[in-house]
Amino acid sequence: MKEVTHEWIEHAENDFSAAEQLFESKKRSLNEIVCFHCQQCIEKYLKGLLIEHEIYFEKTHILDRLLNLLLPVLPDLELHRKALNELSNYASETRYFVKY
Repeated sequence: MKEVTHEWIEHAENDFSAAEQLFESKKRSLNEIVCFHCQQCIEKYLKGLLIEHEIYFEKTHILDRLLNLLLPVLPDLELHRKALNELSNYASETRYFVKY
């Protein structure tokens, strides 16, 4: 495994750990933050896979786009498309709100 892939996995695991801890607190008000960390975890795992397979990707938080790049080498990931699309709703862009 490439060192940079390992780094992406380590960051993904940190997001997963944060999501677990927040979820275990059982505070409903934190559910959106739990989902954000889950989205970040999966995004980093997908990017790690792309790097490991030497597949170029542009900056994006949309999991569907990352999935599409991986399908030629990992076609079984297609089974997760629906869940990934749901998680994309919690990407970084949705964490910023402007009130007028």
